[in-house]
Amino acid sequence: MAEGRFEVFVCGSCGSGNTGPFVEESGLVPFYDSLYGPHDGSGATVLFAKMVSALRTRTKLFRTITKQEPGAVLDVGSGRGDLLASLKDRDWKVTGIETVVGTLATGIEGDGLFDAVTFHHSLGHVVEPHEDLRRARALLKPGGRVLVAVPNFGSRASKRMGETWWALDTPRHRTHFTKAGIQAAMIGAGLSPTWIAERASVLGTAANFQQKRSGAFTPSGVGFLVGYAIAAAVYPLFWVRNQVSGGGEALAAVGISRPESNPTVTVTATDGVTNG
Repeated sequence: MAEGRFEVFVCGSCGSGNTGPFVEESGLVPFYDSLYGPHDGSGATVLFAKMVSALRTRTKLFRTITKQEPGAVLDVGSGRGDLLASLKDRDWKVTGIETVVGTLATGIEGDGLFDAVTFHHSLGHVVEPHEDLRRARALLKPGGRVLVAVPNFGSRASKRMGETWWALDTPRHRTHFTKAGIQAAMIGAGLSPTWIAERASVLGTAANFQQKRSGAFTPSGVGFLVGYAIAAAVYPLFWVRNQVSGGGEALAAVGISRPESNPTVTVTATDGVTNG
């Protein structure tokens, strides 16, 4: 966690949370550095991340687009671009934006440009996630999909560990979604949710242990890789538990653009990947 005093304000309706105090988009930059997880470009961790991203495209969330003919995809919060590289290998035309240096509020104009927009653990980092979902909807072609993966603020681990939960990650995580919260956000953005699920997290076990032991989660280095390997070995147990009673540490959601006309919006993007 970054230095400073931060507080999470919980919605009495959906149970999602918002990190206070509020900051403008420009105020997010000091919360990140070159070694922040998705931006770290050194060591064996990068090779590991590329392998995980390749496997990620085979999950149920991404099969909602990879089982169809390849099209154009925008990844919001692309980091090093590992996910986009894996989709490009599947013949998708890829565009990436890194949320630390740009948001869907600034850049090139256009609508109906993409078959899919993905927010893989990035939607919780932006200042106005509801606005970004609306802008994402406008960027979709008719029937296009928005794919979202975020930590589950309503998870069993979140409730048990409170402010020491690794995925709270204040102040970088500005919004902390529950299942009800992400559903409401999609509907409010003009998307029709077709699938929302709590998922067990391979990373959670190792991350929670590291957070509890050292007071900080660092997704890099030998210690992280060893911890991840151990967590992967016991993951089937957490998967079964989530399948039976829910409460997994991750949320995955898919929303389809409704047929009504989309407004023109503005985005910052490059044909390829933007690295922050």
